[in-house]
Amino acid sequence: MKKLLAANGFWVTDSTDQENDSVVHDRAELTLFLGQQFAGPCQNMLGSLQAMASTAAKDFPTNQQQQMMQVPRGPFVQVYNKLAQAGLINWQEESKHIQFCSEDACRYLAGLWLEELTYLQALQCGFEQVAMSVEGVWGTKMDQHRALMQGRSDKGKNNEFDLLICHKNQLLIIECKARFWGADGKQQGVSNDQDTLHKLDTLGKKLGGLYARNLLISAYEVNTSMVNRAKDNRIQVCDRVNANKIKQCLYELKQAMD
Repeated sequence: MKKLLAANGFWVTDSTDQENDSVVHDRAELTLFLGQQFAGPCQNMLGSLQAMASTAAKDFPTNQQQQMMQVPRGPFVQVYNKLAQAGLINWQEESKHIQFCSEDACRYLAGLWLEELTYLQALQCGFEQVAMSVEGVWGTKMDQHRALMQGRSDKGKNNEFDLLICHKNQLLIIECKARFWGADGKQQGVSNDQDTLHKLDTLGKKLGGLYARNLLISAYEVNTSMVNRAKDNRIQVCDRVNANKIKQCLYELKQAMD
């Protein structure tokens, strides 16, 4: 995969793959549980939880203590208890207060869980190479060396990929979005549909051209106009996802790439 990316001018400086994905597997059971709950009875809690996690991450640990709008009830309680048992949060039943235990916990609950869920399903589909949280620089090997020496990549939407899959010398670029898409097509607090689709279309052309496929995975439903724009840009959309739906989508793409 790295050779294919480098041939198109992108040099990887950091990524998670089968050589260093132990953390992903260690919490795979939790990730699958969250995927099931957020696609079902607890979808309405997803937005508030991710908003609190994002706020906590911006100035951790100063902001690690967050307050909910109301005390969790019903199936929400099970999710919060599960997160507390996993050591990601501190929370007591009947309380509106929640404390995020680490910056990693913040990132995970702010949306990384969906990337990990997709990564786990991709591994089961039998692709040749799967990587997530891929960071790098555009340019030459010297630019890569400089970035590695300085311990950084050029942060930005065009220098980070949620997931990259390489199979039969073809590239699949995946963008995962776990936040709610507003009625006007804007993703609350993060991005809008045009930004997301433009990124996938542009990077697909830069990295793989006719041999690249683009996939948008969304925890929430994507509106019809956005789906149509995605089709116009050769971007496949998989929304309202759970583990099984992601796996089926990826399996069909793998068959097309075989």
